[in-house]
Amino acid sequence: MSAELTPEQILHLNLLKLAEAHPEATEELIEIARRGLCSSDVATREAAQELVVGSGDEAFVPLILELATDATRAPQIRGDAIIVLGPVLERWRQSAIIEPEAARDEAPLTEAREALEALYRDAAAPTLVRRRAVEAAIRGPHEDWRAWVEGAVRAAWASSDKRWRVTALFCMGQRSDFKAEIMAALSDDDPEIVREALRAAGSASIEEAGPYALAAARDPGTDRWVRVAAAGALGQLAPEGALEVLEDLEAEDDELLSEVAAESLLEMTVLAQLEQDEPGPDDHTPFGDDEEPL
Repeated sequence: MSAELTPEQILHLNLLKLAEAHPEATEELIEIARRGLCSSDVATREAAQELVVGSGDEAFVPLILELATDATRAPQIRGDAIIVLGPVLERWRQSAIIEPEAARDEAPLTEAREALEALYRDAAAPTLVRRRAVEAAIRGPHEDWRAWVEGAVRAAWASSDKRWRVTALFCMGQRSDFKAEIMAALSDDDPEIVREALRAAGSASIEEAGPYALAAARDPGTDRWVRVAAAGALGQLAPEGALEVLEDLEAEDDELLSEVAAESLLEMTVLAQLEQDEPGPDDHTPFGDDEEPL
């Protein structure tokens, strides 16, 4: 007879099923997400994060901010809650670009901005919580975020604490005006800094980082996590020679490296197809595919 599932295991499975369905944020669903985000089990928290990110519903924002600002909770739980806010803010920012005239409730966004800034400026808050606040806020959609967020990123980069420098690089990858800092970080002596710089370069589409990514990915003597990051960046940067390197990496015995290389190959294929499908200047016509000129 198989052992009965524990309540924690049942919660985990329910969260995974709900995440696949992308449901609206009902009161019941928000309560389930709360239980998941507050779990001491990392896998259960990750499943709850997938649920909230997949939904993208702003109704989750009050819950996220409640957990993020609750000083009685463990820093990891607070930080994991804040991580979820980043993709929600990113979706807000993208929707504002796509539909600038659409009516939106700005109250949750304003509340999120104020809470994240307060967390960052709270010197008594755990470093993890303050870092996560900046990492989420960099994805905020409004110009009134820019002053304090960019100041926080530059302060993090200037810090002697490597944890803050890693946060700075993540944030730099979300913007287009930190190219010099990212390129400098690619030559750092610390593999963790190089890893984050490669990720940032890929996210920010810094083509000049392509040779660095190729060299790191090719060299079996390179730190494993740096090679993994390089393989991921190659899919985004697609420098000359990336295809051959990624095909070699896909055949590697290292399962993670092989998987990332396969994903990058797929990404390069999709991007190449999109570029091929883009109409050239002579391909445009004022008529639809099935229309004839009068």
